[in-house]
Amino acid sequence: MSFMDLKQKYQDSMLGFFWSFLKPFLQFVAYYVIFAKILNVGSGVNYALRLFFGVLLWAWFAESTSLGFNSYIEKRSVVTKIKVSRYLPPVAAYTTQTMNYFLNLILFFILYVMGMPSFPVGLLSFYNFFIFFMSFCSMSLVIVNLNIILANLNVLYRDIRPIWELVLSYGIFATPIIYHIPIPERYQTLYYAINLIALPLEAMKSIFFVEQSKTYLLPHVLIAYIVSLAILILMSRLTYKKLSKKIIDYL
Repeated sequence: MSFMDLKQKYQDSMLGFFWSFLKPFLQFVAYYVIFAKILNVGSGVNYALRLFFGVLLWAWFAESTSLGFNSYIEKRSVVTKIKVSRYLPPVAAYTTQTMNYFLNLILFFILYVMGMPSFPVGLLSFYNFFIFFMSFCSMSLVIVNLNIILANLNVLYRDIRPIWELVLSYGIFATPIIYHIPIPERYQTLYYAINLIALPLEAMKSIFFVEQSKTYLLPHVLIAYIVSLAILILMSRLTYKKLSKKIIDYL
């Protein structure tokens, strides 16, 4: 399903898979010119690299959920005519964009090696590998479970589509990608419990950029995040159990 999605996405396109590199790069250029050069909001050491890495992570999340959103509708013939687990289309949407993400990550590593004056101490340490792995897994859980919820709701309630598009449009400005968001300490627990992308994103950034905040080390923030993630997984399971049997009738 994932390879089929990739072929369908770039079918009859002159640039083909090159769009998977070009689109986030053009987003990065637009944000950098506006916020760093015109508004002078983005500043600090290695801001361009930090912004580019953040854009790649957000693109992974946004593209995965957008593809997962329509996974049942676009796979109508598969879901209605073949006996297959209905978990597969939303998960395949995640896998499709994850392959794109790792290709873009290679591009980031090349630019990182070229742009950094020196490697941070302990960049390739076991601790950093562990933080990257756990952050990647937590973001993957968020994407997959959101895909399951959105895919089921989208079949039954088409109003969900414009709502999710608004969430993605404004979500990038509520996530520490373009600029650092100074969350007061008394609101940090609530913020990271609601924005489940912010904490793993900051954790991944902290591996490559020593000046990056290490909010994920705060115990109360980490506990709140884990609880919220568990609630999302439970909601995904309940949504699937309640709605998955009805989607064939609506499709």
